[in-house]
Amino acid sequence: MKCDGKKPNRSGFVLLAAVIGAILIVAGCDLLGTQMTIEQRIEAFESEINLTNRSEVYTHTHPDAQSHQAARLSTYWNTILPTADRPYTITIVDTDNVVVTASISGSGGQYSNTPIVFEMKEDGIANWKILIITIGDTVVFD
Repeated sequence: MKCDGKKPNRSGFVLLAAVIGAILIVAGCDLLGTQMTIEQRIEAFESEINLTNRSEVYTHTHPDAQSHQAARLSTYWNTILPTADRPYTITIVDTDNVVVTASISGSGGQYSNTPIVFEMKEDGIANWKILIITIGDTVVFD
């Protein structure tokens, strides 16, 4: 490599970094991945269980949960939360660190202000997912 004594053109590097940064912002690239607060995750879970196609419900569960793989089947949720009882509403009553106490109601009457508890765990930075769900006294997802 021949050294001719010239300094590298730093303004070119700065310009390139600025262009790459602008492209990432415009493209909507999230360098930290998806982030959801505990409350946002519960709301997203509620939205998913109310859909006809429940194939994405599992995405709200933590990969460390024992039932995470089984929950990938959209039919998994039908025994826990029958589609005939939609729409479901989940009302958060209290959030104590990683435990969310709420109530769930459905139109079919199986659940009517029934206590539901979500135990949450972070999956990455500030991305909360559901680890355990207990409805009444029964653990329905873990």
